[in-house]
Amino acid sequence: MSVDAVVRERPWKAGLRGARANLVPGLVLQATALAVVLTYYHHAPTRAAFERLTAFRAHTGFAFGIVSTGFFRRSSAVSLPTFQSGFARPIRLASGALVDGILEL
Repeated sequence: MSVDAVVRERPWKAGLRGARANLVPGLVLQATALAVVLTYYHHAPTRAAFERLTAFRAHTGFAFGIVSTGFFRRSSAVSLPTFQSGFARPIRLASGALVDGILEL
């Protein structure tokens, strides 16, 4: 799509185009979240695994938040370009500690 086409596009059309583009990924995320919740409440081994994870998180403290945030941000589909990776590492670690601190409130 050219720049002129984007500028001349009506805002509601751009919003509708964005909603259509995100429909399937959003539904996949919702289905995954629902599956996690249902397995937690209806599958005892899954509940036990989540309880072990919770105990591990409580035992390790901020380290768990730092490592898990770094891992999941690294494995996500959206990643920073290589030239920004060195700068972004400390920010990722700090955001992991921040998330863990917020969860402690």
